[in-house]
Amino acid sequence: VVNPTTGDIFITDAGNKAVRKINGSTGVVSSLNLAASFYAGVGMDASGRLYLADFGPSVQTDAGRVLRETAAGSGVFAQMNSSPVLSPRDVAVDSTGNAYVTQSNSR
Repeated sequence: VVNPTTGDIFITDAGNKAVRKINGSTGVVSSLNLAASFYAGVGMDASGRLYLADFGPSVQTDAGRVLRETAAGSGVFAQMNSSPVLSPRDVAVDSTGNAYVTQSNSR
């Protein structure tokens, strides 16, 4: 996902259990300060808050989460869903802030 204000690009790196940020001005790649987990998808709302589809810390767990940044650019995330989502794959956010999550039936 691309932040339209800054031009920064955010991508999931599921193989390395991380989310990466590519600085839109410099091209420098960094990692968000998150616990290692299988992040599969990333979205952004109109205010610039990131949303993450997270399989969970290991492929053996069914504790799929959808995380939302508490404030745009804060790097602090809170879980949105109160019950697990089976294998969340991606997340998109509409203009009114509704989050839509795709899921798969296997890992």
